[in-house]
Amino acid sequence: AAVLEAIMIANSSLNVFKPFPSCCPTWKQIFNSSIYLPCWAKGVVESQAWYKDGNLLRRKEPGFGVRYFGHTDLLIRGFRPSNAGKYTCVAYSHCKNESMSIRIRFKGMYVKSVSNLSCLASVSHQRASGKHSGLRFSDTTLRNVSFTDFSSPYIEMRNIVAMNLVLRNVALNRFVLSNVTALNISLTNVTVEQGMYENVTFLDDSLVDSRLSGLFIKNFVSMGSRRINVTWNNVTVRNGFIARSISVNETFKGAYFRTYTSVNCTQLNTTCIETKFVNGTSFNVTSRNLTLIKVTFANHTSERDKIQSSSFTDTHFTLTTLKNGTLDSVDHFNTTLTCTSFRNFHLSDITWTGATFSDVRFENSSISHVTIFGLFSNHFRLENSTADSWTVTDSVMYDVLMDRSDVRRFNVEQSTLFECVVNGTWVSLRVMKSAICSGSATKLSSLAT
Repeated sequence: AAVLEAIMIANSSLNVFKPFPSCCPTWKQIFNSSIYLPCWAKGVVESQAWYKDGNLLRRKEPGFGVRYFGHTDLLIRGFRPSNAGKYTCVAYSHCKNESMSIRIRFKGMYVKSVSNLSCLASVSHQRASGKHSGLRFSDTTLRNVSFTDFSSPYIEMRNIVAMNLVLRNVALNRFVLSNVTALNISLTNVTVEQGMYENVTFLDDSLVDSRLSGLFIKNFVSMGSRRINVTWNNVTVRNGFIARSISVNETFKGAYFRTYTSVNCTQLNTTCIETKFVNGTSFNVTSRNLTLIKVTFANHTSERDKIQSSSFTDTHFTLTTLKNGTLDSVDHFNTTLTCTSFRNFHLSDITWTGATFSDVRFENSSISHVTIFGLFSNHFRLENSTADSWTVTDSVMYDVLMDRSDVRRFNVEQSTLFECVVNGTWVSLRVMKSAICSGSATKLSSLAT
């Protein structure tokens, strides 16, 4: 029964029973729903009244969402965090009065259906007083929902379809999304310390002036994303698909991407630090002012990508294939290329300093204005390609093959080339203070030592 406790007063015929909220068997407050508090009294009762935190609740209390229901019972319509508190029912008789109280605490939200909701710092007040609160949404559709100037230990959304969802000036310790599809979601000035995205789809999402840390993202799809001034710290992405995204001033630190695809994306002023990309595919991705520091690409395929005015430092490419793309004005420092192929690729104004090549191949490509300093190379291939205005200084190259290519203004200074083979290739080669240990050549011209 709903009666939890009774007060039995000696020499009194007045009893008041503790009310029990009838709306929520699981004791989870349902946001925007109703809580019904019955007040039962036995004996000679002249009148009854309800108090909240010691303040009398009048009938049709203005602006409070509380109404007397029937004669003595209380109905809280549209429960909100501000409705939390101590509720007391008092019964009066000619000789005495008796009371019983119940405290309703706000420990989170469990939402069944929400539309046109705006939360303006409504649940953060309990955090300031040391009572932490969070938000939980489950098995529902969110339409035109916004959270502004909001701080909470967590937001959890599970099995959600959201349209026009807005988070602005929000700080979260934990952000969890599971089985969520969101159309036109906007996050501005959002800070997340840790969280998880699983089976999440974002369509036309926006992320601005935000910092997200400790996220584990699995089975993630984003189409039409716009990201400006965003920092990702220690983020892991598995099975991600991103298409038609635009990012400006985006930074990744300690990120790990595994089995991912990027299609038709534009990146401006992107920085990746200590980040790994494994089993990835990028198609028609344009990057300008891209900075890579201690970044690893493994088993990565790039097609029709364009990279301009960028810098790579301590970057490793392993089992990487780059096709039909462009590298223009890119500086490489201490870069390692292992089992890397450039096919139908255009490279221009490229600098490699302190690089290591192992099984690097250029096929049907155009490479011009290349400066190489301090290169160690083993198994270098240039096939059906055009190379113009190369300068190789203080380098050692083993097993060099130039096959059916057009090589012009190829300058080698203070370097050593072992087993250099030139077949069916027109070479304009200038060698200064260098040694070519072995090799055979055809159609050599302008050779100077």
